[in-house]
Amino acid sequence: TVKGSVGMYTQPPQGFQMVQAPLGNPNLGYERAFQSSLGISQKFTEFINADITGFYNRRYDLIVSPGTTTVNSDGSVTRTLSTNAGLGRAYGLEVMLRHEVSKYFFGWVAYTFNRSEERRAGDGKPYHASDFDQTHILTIVGSVNLPWGFTFGARFRYVTGRPTTKVIHPYDVQQIDSNSFSPTYGPTNGARIEDFHQLDLRLDKNFTINDWSIDVYVDVQNVYNHQNVEAVFYDYRYRQEYKVPGIPILPVLGVKVSL
Repeated sequence: TVKGSVGMYTQPPQGFQMVQAPLGNPNLGYERAFQSSLGISQKFTEFINADITGFYNRRYDLIVSPGTTTVNSDGSVTRTLSTNAGLGRAYGLEVMLRHEVSKYFFGWVAYTFNRSEERRAGDGKPYHASDFDQTHILTIVGSVNLPWGFTFGARFRYVTGRPTTKVIHPYDVQQIDSNSFSPTYGPTNGARIEDFHQLDLRLDKNFTINDWSIDVYVDVQNVYNHQNVEAVFYDYRYRQEYKVPGIPILPVLGVKVSL
């Protein structure tokens, strides 16, 4: 099966972005995007099939800050916090190999290669990675039906670390008026936090009593206790970097009852 799609999309500014200057810009327009995809689906057996899809998205009129600076006829200056001057693009390939639900097994392997980039129109600078760029995304999911009503499932995820703007900070920059320090940044989104990867396991036991279905399960997230970085903070002088980890290994025992 060959499949494809083409679409034009718009999104209005949020309300707080359209307040009067200097806190906003009431003249902001819609953000716009052109999205397209083309792919092939192939069924090999009753249960096994594959799907390959390429995509290209073009975004424009994106809201970016700072806005514009206008010199009025009386010599005063009007500055806006934001304006529709952002450009963006995303392109890549998605591949999925799937085993449909059968008597004993269900699962899939999915991989996405993705590039998401952005820039400001008219600044003469090249595209750089956007905040949402994740170059490689791998997901492996499987579920096996065992004897005596047990079901065992596993999920593994790997994602390239998201872009971040590194603080290079060769020396302290102190703002005397505010009694604070300012950071010195490297290229916009020129670095990445550490890659994300995690293994989750789950064991279910199902009971049926009259018309009631009772599911008892043990779910263990982040089995090998990998310290995935969720955020990065700095001390007040931007000398020391502090990484905030996500959840550690987390076992959960639960019961679900349904009629």
